[in-house]
Amino acid sequence: MNKKCQQCGREILKPYYESRKKYEERKYCSRKCFGKSMIGKPQTNENSIKALVKGGLKTRFIKGQKVPEKIKKMWKGRVPWNKGKSVHLSPKTEFKKGLIPWNKGLGNISDVNRIRRSLEYKEWRKEILKERNYTCQECNERGKILHIHHLEMICIAPERIMDKNNVIVVCKKCHYKIHKYELPVNQHLIKKYRGLKSPDH
Repeated sequence: MNKKCQQCGREILKPYYESRKKYEERKYCSRKCFGKSMIGKPQTNENSIKALVKGGLKTRFIKGQKVPEKIKKMWKGRVPWNKGKSVHLSPKTEFKKGLIPWNKGLGNISDVNRIRRSLEYKEWRKEILKERNYTCQECNERGKILHIHHLEMICIAPERIMDKNNVIVVCKKCHYKIHKYELPVNQHLIKKYRGLKSPDH
């Protein structure tokens, strides 16, 4: 049985997975042809209108369909839920005029970070690690990830950020322990390490 597409006139081939009954009901060779055939035609399918009546107010209308009288009566006199409300539905998250955005200034780099990113500071850091023989001054172990810890915190003494007498070389683990119990100025560490020479090679 040979069938032709009602839109383009091409022969419709039967796929192996399609039943004979469905193949006989087919009018178009593809969805594209079906879409072209629907251009300019109002969609007045009785089944879809029945579904709208059955579904009530929660259903969506298709362009071109007539609204049934039953639904018109149901909607008559109802006030829309958003009537009288502003464009923004949540006053808590709405941006008010004059407020400073939470992310303003996050892109700005502080003076301390600018120094730390500079080539001069990186060269100075390498020099310190070389002087201290790449050894942690707390646990005296080598081959670990090393940090430079400032005895006087940078927030208290920013001018001493590149002072050799104000820093010690510590591993990651020891650095965490220092900061866990740290005071604004580490008096015990200052007494222990100030003026200390680099460990022997």
